[in-house]
Amino acid sequence: MQYEQEAEDVPLLQLESGLVYSMAQVAKGESGVAPETVACVMRNRILAGWNPYKVLNHFYAPPRPVTIEELQRVTTVLRTGYNCDRRAYFQWSRSDVAKIQPCASSFLYEAHGNFFYDREALRCKRSE
Repeated sequence: MQYEQEAEDVPLLQLESGLVYSMAQVAKGESGVAPETVACVMRNRILAGWNPYKVLNHFYAPPRPVTIEELQRVTTVLRTGYNCDRRAYFQWSRSDVAKIQPCASSFLYEAHGNFFYDREALRCKRSE
């Protein structure tokens, strides 16, 4: 993996094509409608220092086949961060949120049935 710099200090990721394909399939499993939204979380975790080959261990939906268009969208997000909120660090389903009870103050947005949170989502006082 290599980092390059682009305008506005947005790092470009260089990932192996096989890994990107696996990430796209896992992202599609997590969000059947918009796998690029999950790829954003993957990208942010890699930029935070996660091993790119271990990022997938933290997603639980089974991989699903992707179209060429979905693969292109995921590839773009992973490489450039296009349309990716740099704060999005966790992505959970509604049932995950009920179980995990992340910090309300860490909630960022909902997209296609998934809820996105920042890095502080698991670090709050439960009284929040």
